[in-house]
Formats: sequence, C-alpha cells, structure tokens
Amino acid sequence: MEPITGNAPFTVHFDDISSGEISSRTWEFGDGEISTEQDPVHIYSDPGLFDVKLTVSGQNGASSNLVPELVNVTEGTDPTAGFVIEDIDTANNKLRKTGDNIGNLENATAATVERSVTVNFKDRSSSPVGEIISRVWDFGDGTALSADTDPVHVYVGEVGDAFSVSLIVETLQGFDQITKRAFFGINALDENGIINGNVTNKSTGAFISGVTISISSGDSEITSVETTDGGLYFIQVPPGDYTLSAKKEGFKDFSVPVNVVASETKTLDIELESVSGMSLTVTPDSAGKSLRRQVAIVTAFDKDGNPVPGVNIKASASGSRANVRPSSMNTDANGQARFMFKFGFVTNNGKIIFTANGVSTMITQE
Repeated sequence: MEPITGNAPFTVHFDDISSGEISSRTWEFGDGEISTEQDPVHIYSDPGLFDVKLTVSGQNGASSNLVPELVNVTEGTDPTAGFVIEDIDTANNKLRKTGDNIGNLENATAATVERSVTVNFKDRSSSPVGEIISRVWDFGDGTALSADTDPVHVYVGEVGDAFSVSLIVETLQGFDQITKRAFFGINALDENGIINGNVTNKSTGAFISGVTISISSGDSEITSVETTDGGLYFIQVPPGDYTLSAKKEGFKDFSVPVNVVASETKTLDIELESVSGMSLTVTPDSAGKSLRRQVAIVTAFDKDGNPVPGVNIKASASGSRANVRPSSMNTDANGQARFMFKFGFVTNNGKIIFTANGVSTMITQE
C-alpha cells in the first residue's frame, strides 16, 4: 500500500470503516497525538513516516488495526511568509512591540481627529529551498504596494481605524501569503483602560482564533470579544478590578485577575493548554431503579491519565423524565465536576449524558 504523501504541515482526514456495535475508539497517529473521534482530521506538523493505529471497543471486546508507514510527510518546498513590526515612538503616538503580531497605538484620544504614524516592517519569511526572489506588501490603506524587504510606511487615519496588512513572498518553487490586522489608535476614550494581547497554543505556539475573551466583575459579565485570525484581542473597559477569562472548545479554560487603569494599556498574552486525547469517567455509571436525586461525579483525564482542571462539562438528560443540574460546569483542581440528577419513572430508558471536547460518558437507568 502506497503511503498518503504531502508536505508539512499535512492535513489528513481519517474515516472509521469498522463494523459492529462500537462503544469507543482510539486513533493513534504515530506522532504522539491521539483522538477519540469517529472520523478525525489530523495535522502532521513535522516530516516523517508515520504508523497509524485504530483501536475500537464494544460488547465483544477490543480490536486494533495498525497500518505501518501509512502517512508520509515531506519537507515542504514552498516558502513561509512572515513579518513583525518594530517599536515606534513619535511625539504623539507610541506603537508597542508585539513580536509576530501588529501592535496597537496607545496614546490616541477622542479629541484627536486624525493621526499619522510611521511603521517599520521587518520581513521574517523563510524558504526551505532556494531564495526568496520577490515580495509584495499591501498595507491595507489603499496606498501603493511595496517590493522592499523591510519597508517603512506612514499611516494616516482617524482614531479607531484598522488595517489588514499582507505580505506575499515568492521563490522558484512556490509562494506564500500572510495577512495580519493592525488597529490604529484604539484608545479613543481617556477615561477607560485597555487590555489586549495574543492567545496561543501552549504546546505548539500557534495563534488561536475564535477564543472567547470575557471580562467579569463578580458574577456579572461586563463584555466579551473573540480573538481574530491572528489570535489577537483587545477590550476597552472602565477602570477597576476584573476577572479575565479565555474559553474555547478543545482547550482548558483560563482565568486571571486584572486591574484596569484609566488611559493605560495592559498587555496580557495568554497560552491555552490543549486537551486532545481527553477521556471522561462518571460515578455512578448506573442508577438502578432509584428515583431519588443523586450526585454524579464526572472526572476528566488527559491522554496520560492525569486529571484535567478547567474543562467545561456539558450535561443533558433523555428518557424516563430524567433531569440533571446544572447543564454545564467546569472541572475543579482535581479534574472533577459534580452534578445532581434524577429519573422520573422506573423504566430502563433513562440516560444522563456528559460531554466535553468531543468525548462523552453517561449514567444509565437499569
């Protein structure tokens, strides 16, 4: 059998064609990652030949199928586009350094209708094969394109303007493009403060889009935003003490106390921990014929069998007029979440189902 071949990073869609009644499955992709999904999509980041193994379990036991060297990931020949922006400090504007992400002007005010800022861009593109022979910069403001390696560009705009900056690099083997978002003068209200930063995957360093960033005071949520394609967020709130939380399916919840000061920008970069390969257990797993209210303890484990705190467990009920409360809860420091459940009829069709990050477990009525 010829291996499935592609350049890194290589995305492969796997289909489970197992037969029979299957209660659980585990995919091992050969690069240290696993999945319990039925038809997972996996990204191979590094070159190499990878064995893939699928283990399924059911009433008659477990069965495994190992395919040696099923996936062949080769070193890509296309270039990788990338750029950073450097610190700029002018008389009226300051642009903070943010590494791989565009910075934010910090000192613009609502009284200033129009501002200008000079930005130094630095090309950080790379090519595994051959040299980069051309570059095209689009600064997102309708001005002329640039072919310079490290261009200097002057932005003119109003407070709150935003620009999408893109860079295309080309070699004899191929090309690549990257686009990042630049926020111009977002600090428009002197009486407020700003919290901004980037959200990345702790294990890979990749930026994470679609993360919900919320600011709360006590039990009340003040505001929330989602991170951009470049993992960037910014929130403007009145001065005070808050809790900042970051949530996305497949990652541990994150929260931290923050103090916001008027007319100041606080930079808070966040690393989220992936919970791929997670499993759930519940005690008890059977309620018998009891109709009384009981406590269910759900525990989340990572792929190494360690309890995982901060995982959002969702609970639902079906059949036998069953109910469960609350409908969702985060696991505590011991990786556990506690729910109250009850069945309404003495039948055998009631279920309490707990899910998190694509895996589930349940309590049955027997």
